[in-house]
Amino acid sequence: MYQQHREQRRVTDSEKSRCAAVFQECDSGRSGYLSREDLKVAVVSMFGYKPSKMETDMLMTSVPEDNHLPGLPLDQFTSLMCSKLAAMDPYEESRQIFSAFDVHCRSFLTVEDFKRAFAKVAPHLSEQTVLEAFRYTVESMLSDCIVAWFGNLSAQERKRLQKVVNTAQSIIGSDLPTIEGIYRSRCLKKAGSIIKDPHHPGHTLTSPLPLGRRYRSLKTATSRFRNSFFPTAIRY
Repeated sequence: MYQQHREQRRVTDSEKSRCAAVFQECDSGRSGYLSREDLKVAVVSMFGYKPSKMETDMLMTSVPEDNHLPGLPLDQFTSLMCSKLAAMDPYEESRQIFSAFDVHCRSFLTVEDFKRAFAKVAPHLSEQTVLEAFRYTVESMLSDCIVAWFGNLSAQERKRLQKVVNTAQSIIGSDLPTIEGIYRSRCLKKAGSIIKDPHHPGHTLTSPLPLGRRYRSLKTATSRFRNSFFPTAIRY
């Protein structure tokens, strides 16, 4: 059976420094080693969960035989924690955050889930700010690279995509902008950044009309080009 092996990531110097800092914080007796209980606290501080009895046993028994300390010294603790960090799934933290929000285990988040979570961790934020954060999160999933692909969708394909937006609205219990509205706003935002950047390859494609209020339309020979990003952004 084929099994895909994920390469371990490189542990950064800041993460190694954090291991040392956690060790110092959890070495309650300043004895130069972590006891079993100290180690549990350290793992909670590093990874946000309490290790099981089996995992704690494995960590404690990994101490070299020539070590005469009754616990885990700094170098061994750093080595063990760095190994755990290197083997971590890069998306695990995101999954843990999602699970913390998804208190009803529904595998999707509603606006009420967002409000409840923010009320606990950031009660000073206004409801409007929380709603905007939620809306932008949903929008980002719907509009990834939308300026590149939306313009040449057929009317039927756009209608199908709008149905997805409508379904998302009913699930999350919050209003979302239309897919056309998202496309228009992203086009204008992207075009604005290109106009301001003289080093952008597309900067020379935009030239203002004599009055300076609008930009000169591009000549297009095909509907594919006419519906692409640059001509569409200029028409907007």
